[in-house]
Amino acid sequence: GWAAGDNDSAAADAVAAIELAASIGAPYPSVAATRLSIHRLFAGETAEAVEIAERVMKVVDDDLDIARLLGVLAVSISAGGDLARAVAIADRGVELSRQVGVLRTTTALLNRLMITPGDPSTVDLADEAGRLCELTGRAAGQTHVLMAKANVLRAQGDDDGFVDTIVRACEVGAAVHESPEVVNTLDQLPRVLRRRHPRETVALIATIEQVHRAFGQVGFDRDVRRREKLAAELRDMLGDDEYELAAETGRRRTLAACIDRLRWRVDEDQRLAAADSLPAVPSSP
Repeated sequence: GWAAGDNDSAAADAVAAIELAASIGAPYPSVAATRLSIHRLFAGETAEAVEIAERVMKVVDDDLDIARLLGVLAVSISAGGDLARAVAIADRGVELSRQVGVLRTTTALLNRLMITPGDPSTVDLADEAGRLCELTGRAAGQTHVLMAKANVLRAQGDDDGFVDTIVRACEVGAAVHESPEVVNTLDQLPRVLRRRHPRETVALIATIEQVHRAFGQVGFDRDVRRREKLAAELRDMLGDDEYELAAETGRRRTLAACIDRLRWRVDEDQRLAAADSLPAVPSSP
């Protein structure tokens, strides 16, 4: 259910698994609880996501489970705003994961990259994660790697490089049907895209919100707040009629169509920038 994007169904199954295990005295289903914590995080219920992860940490003793949970806990805590604690927990997860295998190390690195977007000190971690994703065939992980590199570009003031790399991350994720990850990646674009393309940004926000709803989530708390603030500013800028027209365009787009449109927008901006940089042709005498 999770892999198919049916997050509400996956969460219900996770709750059922936990309740069934408790009723028959079976080992705690840590994988199900991990998925449930992630579901609560994407649903905007950050405190509950942290509480579930912390509860599971108390009842598991397998290093593989602990390594998995440290990453989930760290990302949930970072969404709540405590970055220092989140980084410390994520770094413990990376250290432990290197002792239990390459697949868990890849996930731990990807979780670590999510916590401090734009931090140039994470470039080496991104490169390591990218190599491991290639080694293990985890194409979906490359979405996170590209997003981490995009955020470094943005921190360096390269907005064009940021947008292009985020769109590439979405294209990679869409190619392997990681739609929930793709829409979370798209959530990083509106705040930068609006500087040149306010109507395009309104349409993008509408698509993002519609896709989130289809997956039974709303996105990270910080992304939701940023999206709502930006939407209000764009409505004031464009007026109700123009805003609603652009929003309706976005609501009618599929996720694939949205990514195609963004690729066209990036390529068109690059073409126009290249044309502007050409030397002027002198007129004939």
